[in-house]
Amino acid sequence: TLLADTEYNDKEIDIRNKAVILDLNGKELKTTNSSLFNIGKEDYNFIDDEKVSTITHGEMTIRDSDENGTITTSNFFGEVIGTLTLEDGTLNNRIVVDYGTFNMTGGKIIMPNYSSAIDNYSGTVNISGGILSGPNCIWTNSGSVTNISGNPTIKGTDFDSLNKNIAIYVAADATVTISGTPTLIGGSKGEIFVCNPITLNTQPTDGK
Repeated sequence: TLLADTEYNDKEIDIRNKAVILDLNGKELKTTNSSLFNIGKEDYNFIDDEKVSTITHGEMTIRDSDENGTITTSNFFGEVIGTLTLEDGTLNNRIVVDYGTFNMTGGKIIMPNYSSAIDNYSGTVNISGGILSGPNCIWTNSGSVTNISGNPTIKGTDFDSLNKNIAIYVAADATVTISGTPTLIGGSKGEIFVCNPITLNTQPTDGK
């Protein structure tokens, strides 16, 4: 539990083989580091001259028992190889999901710079609530899975005159499933940009 506004500029914090609950308690956790947390870890070893990776799991849940609890980093929150759940609070910068799972049931992710609020490289992202905002707000890569349900708000923002962006970018061979009543707000390039044909099983209502 954060007891006061805190600036932490030491090495990244690895959460491995354990489950951690972080209560922001209405305070700010800030770092000038590029990133702050590694949820799980990928280690590399050479076996018979062949590079082999080993995944170590970890779990983290972020809550805010007060109001306006915030985590601010200079580039991105960290790397998710295990499981990260955002229930409440604000993350000022992007989430990077590699192999792991990111669950968002509430709170906010705000990407102030030219990047994505969530980069889903090869993991699973489940969004059922909360607010996301940023250029190319959710960016998916081939092989990743993204599930959007409930009633989150996903807003693509235009960074500058050249970078006009979108709410969700869907790469070829990425899986994106949208259900519930999310609100998608696009930048100048629209709400959804897809690299493959998609199937639309529902029609949006006004403004959604």
